[in-house]
Amino acid sequence: MNYLVAAAALLLVLGAAAYLDRRRRVRRAARNIRSTMQALYSGPHSYREVSLGDFPRLDHAFYEEMTGELAALDFAFLGDVEDVTVSRAQIGEPTAIRVMLGEDRRVLALVYHAEFSGRSVRVVEMESVFDDGTFVMTSTALAASPMSMPPEIDCEYHPATTPPGALARAHRARVRSRLAAAGGAPPLEVGSLADVIEHQRHMDEIKARFRKGQPTLVTRQELQRMGGPERFRTATNVAREMEKDARRE
Repeated sequence: MNYLVAAAALLLVLGAAAYLDRRRRVRRAARNIRSTMQALYSGPHSYREVSLGDFPRLDHAFYEEMTGELAALDFAFLGDVEDVTVSRAQIGEPTAIRVMLGEDRRVLALVYHAEFSGRSVRVVEMESVFDDGTFVMTSTALAASPMSMPPEIDCEYHPATTPPGALARAHRARVRSRLAAAGGAPPLEVGSLADVIEHQRHMDEIKARFRKGQPTLVTRQELQRMGGPERFRTATNVAREMEKDARRE
């Protein structure tokens, strides 16, 4: 989820900077992006178990619909959690992540509704963690696709309209392909919500290490992909400013 949050926040900053592409605004955008990335990728996040009822602004009907469809696919409800680190960063509205576990206990389904400055995103993700500490993810968070994933996290994005059944089939096919590879590590079984949180924190560490390996935390190419043709110049100028700041440190 935090890649989607980061992508949404960066896109908002680029959009604001594009209205008046002058040096002062570009510098402010560079500082805001760096601050956002530092908040999200400083290390493992904090999580807590929550109740969906504590989040009245969320689309409860979406959660219930996806829960029903996943239950029909033999996924069992584990609980709802909040990424407290993301909430404290105040990027969009706080959200709950519904966690469901496949019958074989090796595939997680994550369901969440996120809001950023009036824009709503409804996401379903499938996730498997392997014995070697790597991950396979299959997600409808297409807005996060411009951002590069660490090599330890193999993520494939599908359209937001992809039904849970199709997403689950695509994910299991990718897991089987991974297992068929020579020397492929097996996926781990998940026993509880505490296991899920432990694995998410491990993923957070991987992402933080990957981001810290880049002096600007987000690359020029990522910003250009996020900006698209309409904001390509703005994205390039913001990236150039971030690169200058990194050289001065």
